[in-house]
Amino acid sequence: MIGNRSRKGMAASTAVIAVIIIGILVLQASLGPSASGAGAASRTSSSSTTSSTSKTSSSSTTSTTSTTSSSSTTTSTSSTGPISQFAPILVGPLQPYSATYDPSNKLVYIAEANSPYFNNLEGITAINGSDWTKTFPTCPGAENGPQSIAFDPANNYLYVTCVYPGNVAVFNPATGSLVTTVTAGSSPWNLAYDPASQDMYVSNYASNSVSVISSSTNNVVATLTQIEQPTFIVYSPANSDLYVVNSAYPYGITVVNGVTNAVISTIQGEAGNLIYDPANQGVYASVVAFVSGTQTAEVYAINTSDQVAATIVVSGIGFPATDSGGSLVFDSGNNNVFVGTDPGTTGPNVVTEISSSTNKVIGSVNIPADCIQGGCYDLTDLTYDSANQDIYISGPGQYVYIVSSSLSVIQTIPLTIIASSSTSDFPAFSIFDPANNEVFVLCDNYAEIVIPLSS
Repeated sequence: MIGNRSRKGMAASTAVIAVIIIGILVLQASLGPSASGAGAASRTSSSSTTSSTSKTSSSSTTSTTSTTSSSSTTTSTSSTGPISQFAPILVGPLQPYSATYDPSNKLVYIAEANSPYFNNLEGITAINGSDWTKTFPTCPGAENGPQSIAFDPANNYLYVTCVYPGNVAVFNPATGSLVTTVTAGSSPWNLAYDPASQDMYVSNYASNSVSVISSSTNNVVATLTQIEQPTFIVYSPANSDLYVVNSAYPYGITVVNGVTNAVISTIQGEAGNLIYDPANQGVYASVVAFVSGTQTAEVYAINTSDQVAATIVVSGIGFPATDSGGSLVFDSGNNNVFVGTDPGTTGPNVVTEISSSTNKVIGSVNIPADCIQGGCYDLTDLTYDSANQDIYISGPGQYVYIVSSSLSVIQTIPLTIIASSSTSDFPAFSIFDPANNEVFVLCDNYAEIVIPLSS
């Protein structure tokens, strides 16, 4: 497979950045104020086929393999009509990496990799022609770019991981100012908020640890160690536990008690992404396994007792290799989980629906492969749109596929790629903005496009 994103962003050369910036300025000048209004919308509809010491004890996992059933691919029309593609929004010359929604001011905030900035977008402003509300420096120093961003509803602050300095920037969006920086571990990666303790958990990829930051003091109150290259973290409000992916051998999912910050157990398996399911109060993990020497894509259904209640085999050989995750998404419309798998060397990509009540596969839909020179591009992200109850699939290639909760490909949208010095402008991440009922699709090198729900 060909990954759409590198594991860690590499610094762009000065010459390349200069070329991109010049291109952006020229493009902005040529667009003019009318270019991003309704007349500029391109509507495309095509049907498509601690330092507290922790003890790690390994828990036994009882797994039940579920039967995989696959449904045929169908096409239909969304009840909201075709989704419109509006003029691309230029945020900056480098790579947007992750995003979060701030309900206090109803803005979407985007963290840019390889850049000492993160930016906020207001959907309406973007559609009316403005690029971004403002750009705020949060990771001082060149090439210390943000990796992940999370909103803390207890203090209404944003927490941003600054990879190379090894700290977390705390930003107040109400005042547009940096509150403080908190020293974490080496290469802080992902963030998860625990509303019960009001703490922010930070996975430190290069120092094999997790830092726990109190949102009331913005100090590190605990450090969990012996977690191998931790990446993704998810919090379960059902049992107040946190689940941390160990991305290096011997792999596993470390379970942490959110009250005591003690490690409870480690679930074995080479996990990638995690998601909490509020319908059955379980956690789902994408896992790559080798069955009789064959690489297999599986999903663990983890119950509130931190046991693997079911091992669900899905189509494909693995999951999207992206740092923003995105291979799993919960559909609040039908209370099921959707998972995306990569195509290997021939394709296609597959999106599978899993029942939250039975932990069995309901069906799947194929997403066309984009293969060149003996490899295929992965789909990179799944996002749920609660307004129209559809799933937005970023990629493979320069496309967004919209799939209904009944596993029908409703629409295929070729993205309007802005010409720049880079030819690898693929969708890398997406986020739903509930204030404006829009989906932001973030592409390499800039925030690429806004897809509103209205036809």
